[in-house]
Amino acid sequence: MQFIKLEIQGFKSFADKTTLEFSHKISGDKKGITAVVGPNGSGKSNIADAVRWVLGEQSLKILRGKLSEDVVFAGSEMKNRLNFAEVTATFDNTDQSAPLEYPEIVIRRRIFRSGESEYYINNSKVRLQDIVLFLAKAHVGQKSYSVIGQGMIDQIFALTPEARKNFFDEATGVKEYQIKRDQAILKINHTRENLKEVEIQLAEIEPRLRSLTRQKKRLEERAEVEKTLRELQRIHFTNIYNELKNLIDSFIDKKRIKENEISAGRTEAEKLSFGLEEFEKAATRGTAYGELNDRYQRFFRERANILGELEIIRAKKTLGASQTGGINLISLEEQRRKINNSLAALENETASNKNVLGQSDKNLADMKISLAEIQKQKQSHQADLSSSDKNSEHRLIADWDKIYKRIADFLHGLETADSLEKFEDLREEAHILRGDLVKFHQSWRVRPAAQNSNDPSRLVRIFEQESALLKQIADIEAAARFAKESAERLKAQTAALNAELERIEKTIHAAHGKDKGRQDTLFAKEEEELLAKQEKLDRDIKRLEMQLSEFQHKETEERRKLIDLEKTFREAQNKLRNLEQELSAINIDLTREQTRFEELERTLIAELPADLAQKIRSEKLAEQDLVQAQNPEFLQNLNKAKHQLELIGGIDENVISEHDSTAERFEFLSGQTADLQKSLADLENLIRDLDETIHKEFSKNFRVINEHFEHYFKILFRGGKAKLILEERAKEPEAEDGEEIGNGEEPEIKKTLEDRIAGIDIRANPPGKKISSINMLSGGERSLTAIALICAIISANPSPFVVLDEVDAALDEANTHRFAGIIEELSHKTQFIVITHNRATMEKSQMLYGVTMGQDGISKILSIKLEEAEGIVKKQV
Repeated sequence: MQFIKLEIQGFKSFADKTTLEFSHKISGDKKGITAVVGPNGSGKSNIADAVRWVLGEQSLKILRGKLSEDVVFAGSEMKNRLNFAEVTATFDNTDQSAPLEYPEIVIRRRIFRSGESEYYINNSKVRLQDIVLFLAKAHVGQKSYSVIGQGMIDQIFALTPEARKNFFDEATGVKEYQIKRDQAILKINHTRENLKEVEIQLAEIEPRLRSLTRQKKRLEERAEVEKTLRELQRIHFTNIYNELKNLIDSFIDKKRIKENEISAGRTEAEKLSFGLEEFEKAATRGTAYGELNDRYQRFFRERANILGELEIIRAKKTLGASQTGGINLISLEEQRRKINNSLAALENETASNKNVLGQSDKNLADMKISLAEIQKQKQSHQADLSSSDKNSEHRLIADWDKIYKRIADFLHGLETADSLEKFEDLREEAHILRGDLVKFHQSWRVRPAAQNSNDPSRLVRIFEQESALLKQIADIEAAARFAKESAERLKAQTAALNAELERIEKTIHAAHGKDKGRQDTLFAKEEEELLAKQEKLDRDIKRLEMQLSEFQHKETEERRKLIDLEKTFREAQNKLRNLEQELSAINIDLTREQTRFEELERTLIAELPADLAQKIRSEKLAEQDLVQAQNPEFLQNLNKAKHQLELIGGIDENVISEHDSTAERFEFLSGQTADLQKSLADLENLIRDLDETIHKEFSKNFRVINEHFEHYFKILFRGGKAKLILEERAKEPEAEDGEEIGNGEEPEIKKTLEDRIAGIDIRANPPGKKISSINMLSGGERSLTAIALICAIISANPSPFVVLDEVDAALDEANTHRFAGIIEELSHKTQFIVITHNRATMEKSQMLYGVTMGQDGISKILSIKLEEAEGIVKKQV
């Protein structure tokens, strides 16, 4: 691997992008020497710092700064400061000496003024640790000999032997293995921490796993018992479910039949009620009867008046007859005959009316006795219901009491009514009462079913019987009043006829004593007119009498029909009431069974799994299951299974899943423990192998470096002796059998090179001198000794490139030439980038870069290839 290009932008004094290209092999096997020259302060050393920085240097002291942002161009009077710095190093890897399969490797580092850093390898973002490991594998030292600064020469001797050993770790090429070893130790520590955590978790999980295993076993036993119980419950509950469902279905069918019968009964009752309403509408016949009676009375009075007028005329005629000696006795006889006939008819009608009135009084007395008995039963039943908690029924009873009082007031008004207007008012009241009774009946019919022995429906039946009796009593009393009115009318008519008959008798009797042959014709015309009117009135009165008689006959027939209709209506109501009671009983039974069914549903939901409950709802029991359910020992077996389940106790059904997950976790952690222990053993073996490799490589390379150190020391000093001495630690006492050295945590593999070697001492004796310590050397001798050591390291373990920053500044001219010769000799093994002021070093280089700085404070690069320049000079000569 060879360093072929360095690109700097914004790094320290290199504000502008600057590119330095380093030559490849010049001739033979030389890798080339590039010299960087320039006046002091021009920024030459910034190139070495850029190389060191891009290779991952983190020490700001080595980079000659205090803050990370100090490496970013800070600006000048002519140019503003920059916000980032970037350095890119390009390496040729065609020989595949670097551990990356790329012909060219580009390492780039960028830093922002905010302090953020970025690292890239071939444009892929990486970590700093990745770059450090890559360079270690490529034998590029980050802190030792790959970049050697001005003060590092003196630092090599100023270091203690212990600190100096770190310098030789890179020099001997074991840094790569040490990095791997350190990473392995970190992994071991991390693995031990993980192993400890896993063991803690296993210690926590194991008791829980044992408990869960026991619970799982009990749950398996419970599962067997529960399986048996579920089978018995399936048979038991399915049997009950089907029985209740069949009962409910039968009650629903009965309810539907009763509802149909009730609907038909209500239809029939409504028809009968409509017929009763028609009869009530026909009650206006009473008004027509009154009108006929009024006309009859008016005609009868008119007839009496006419008879009076006739009597006056006849009196006048009689008076004339007495004067002429004659009277009209034939007419008087005819009138007497008619009056006697009318009296006979009235007597017959009065007798018939008297019979009707007597029968009405008898019926009325019987009904009042029945009414008193019913009212007594009503009071007794009301007393029984007064202690029950039936507020709604009490309200209905109170409503009935109000209606009953209104009926009583209506009957009293009916008894005391003495005019047609009052009868009209009573008829309106009767219509309103009927509507209220219908509403009351409907309210009572939809009441809740009675649940105790004091059934208020019995009281309603008593009320209905009382209402029917009251209505019949009202009808009989109305008929009795009508008969009484007819009796009064007949009595008045009889009295009037008797008075008329008495008058006629007197007239005839008076006429017999006088001259019957004389007739007065003076009033013949007026008498004829009055007789015509009388005859017409007699016809009208007879017609009205026939109408009244026919009306009474029809009224009697209608009342008989009304009584039959009312009887039929009451029978229909009783039948409807009985049907409703039967329906109420069916509803009670249905409600009871539905309540049991709902309770069974709640039991299924609470005690059984959803799938089993659904199966019970849908399946029918087989014959063998029915036989088993009817076995007397079936319930004993069911209760026994329940008791066994209770003895086992309640166990969370999640125990199995928790046990499985815990067991899986336990197995996983156990496997992790085995894996971690295996990894720990592998890492310990790896560290042993690395320790052996480090020891071998360090020993071998240290011997080579020691030999080359003495060789180059003799070249620079023209003789003398120099060598490197390993200072080993005192051996610890060996542990006895069964005894461990240390704290027992770190294995024996940690007894590595660091533990065996205390440090490295440098011994140097220039020609003719015997010096016990390098601190006794002069400044020039110290520089030459350090250069000899650096050249020995480069020769023994050559790095792909070495940057030397004015390491020859303290040499005189003779030693400068010797140093240049050594550099030329070593250029066959490594590539040199030398920052120098010496001509001898410049003469040995193939590429020369000059660094200048203008007034803007920015470093600039000038380059020249010396071989080309020599060729041009030779051509000119």
